[in-house]
Amino acid sequence: MHQIDITEPCTLSSHLREQRIPLKMSCGGHGSCKTCRVMLDGDPVLACQTEVESGTYDITVPDSAASSADIKIDLSAIEDGLHCEQPRWERKTITVANAGEHPNLSNRQRIEKALDASLPLSPHFFNHVSSDAFEGPIALACFDDEAQWPLLSSDGKKAYAIAVDIGTTTLAAALIDLEDRSLIDCQGRLNGQYAYSEDLVARIAFCHTSELLAEMQDLVLKRSLIPLLNSLLKRNGVAKDQLLTTVISGNAPMVHILLGLDPTGMGGWPFNGVDYAPAPRTATDYRLPGKRLEFIPSQSAYLGGDIISGLTLIDFENQADNTLFVDLGTNAEMALKSGGQLLCTAVPAGPSFEGGGFPCGISAIPGAIDHVWNEGSELRYSTIGDQDAIGICGSGIISFVAAAFRARILKKKGRFARRHEKIEERELLGETHRVYPFSDDIYISEDDISNFLQAKAAVFSGIITLAKFAGLDVFDIEQLHLAGNFGARIHIQDIIDIGLIPPLDSEKVHSCGNTSLKGAVRYAVDRKAKVRIDSLIDKLEWIELNAQDSFQDDFINALFIPHLTLEFPKSKLSFASLRTSEIETR
Repeated sequence: MHQIDITEPCTLSSHLREQRIPLKMSCGGHGSCKTCRVMLDGDPVLACQTEVESGTYDITVPDSAASSADIKIDLSAIEDGLHCEQPRWERKTITVANAGEHPNLSNRQRIEKALDASLPLSPHFFNHVSSDAFEGPIALACFDDEAQWPLLSSDGKKAYAIAVDIGTTTLAAALIDLEDRSLIDCQGRLNGQYAYSEDLVARIAFCHTSELLAEMQDLVLKRSLIPLLNSLLKRNGVAKDQLLTTVISGNAPMVHILLGLDPTGMGGWPFNGVDYAPAPRTATDYRLPGKRLEFIPSQSAYLGGDIISGLTLIDFENQADNTLFVDLGTNAEMALKSGGQLLCTAVPAGPSFEGGGFPCGISAIPGAIDHVWNEGSELRYSTIGDQDAIGICGSGIISFVAAAFRARILKKKGRFARRHEKIEERELLGETHRVYPFSDDIYISEDDISNFLQAKAAVFSGIITLAKFAGLDVFDIEQLHLAGNFGARIHIQDIIDIGLIPPLDSEKVHSCGNTSLKGAVRYAVDRKAKVRIDSLIDKLEWIELNAQDSFQDDFINALFIPHLTLEFPKSKLSFASLRTSEIETR
């Protein structure tokens, strides 16, 4: 519980933001999502719709409504990003002439003479190093063909990089030892813009003046990225001058806002961005630690550096024909290799897959319900860290829909079964809702299911429309690489049962985790990553889904579980024992 003092009339949500009290507002403050429900002097209210007068109030923000700051990330889940063909960091040894032999030459001149102009020295090469240290054999720490500093002892100054995935919902950062090419630590943090809206388009529209753009930039930079990187360095004892580069992967609007570039051109036709391939920046210009910032380029407004990272990571160009890659995020991006073409598109899925858009939705933090399964007609669940449940994350929502459908609690249309003993009617902010309760405070309502099915339908209709464009039957996809922050928590059978992806054999579906972050790790350590990215972007062909005649019908049909018109092979479904008529009518 917080006690707040209001000095002048305002909306409750604006005061909470000013006081930096964490709060979710999935809809951007329109009152439609109900994720900012709080208790004000004992009464439930929506913070974004509640006007408060001057005075003192008691307020309780439920765990599921709070915007968690720090998020734990499994280090082992991103280790495959370390694969390297040509390291950017290397140790080189030279022999420097004795100063007495060349009394008129500076240390820099003697070193450059030994290098024979083959390797430039960093402007900071001599910082905090004794002037008499440069004689005889000397090892140099080199990064991108520039000598960064001398390695004057066996345990000399270490070099690091940080890889960052800037997501619409969360940020994730990994600290990398460049010499050993090993991961040191990984940490996540909620995107500070979350307090304004989970919707990417709403954030773009918000930036229509330079002042508002600066405010949105401040939320992702000052409140999110700067504290995230500083925390990562501090808790691992790494000095800021040891950080040679920070590689940032994210969608084009997020990178635009981070750099202070106007994103509003990407909010509508012709979806034009300012710069899809930003040049490296000096980190200190953005109050960030380290030497420089690098960016994974985007292909277009809605095919960002995040999916480019993923496609490069799995070497998409050289995958077998009829291979599909899908990145399940707020903006679900996908690419299909078929008939020699590399086709790509994106659909606005919303934050459902990351636990957003629901009053009880939450990021994947300790205490989040991450998996639901059925034992007959009963549902069971687990939480991250085996802690008491405080909300439901993305993988939990996916598995709930699958388990509730298998247990006959949920119908094909996404409505709860009539008169089912597990379903309750609850009064929520003056309206009656049918809900499945996990506890007094945690539940999933029919409205939540409807929102989730729209995200599910957007993804599946994108897949089937892309396949049709390529002249491919969706059931003939040979390999499916599925990326997303849910990582190992996702169960492939669940997403097949609900119709999120085509019903493929399990060995054809690969859960890849956060490929945006892993791709940024690869870029930080491997020279060849940039070459591969540039080659890939030139070959990708964008497909505008709304220009395809069948897309709207495909979307509507995919709003059902698993689908309205497609006959999914029963051998691929875990509820095959249910009679078709029973599935359709119950």
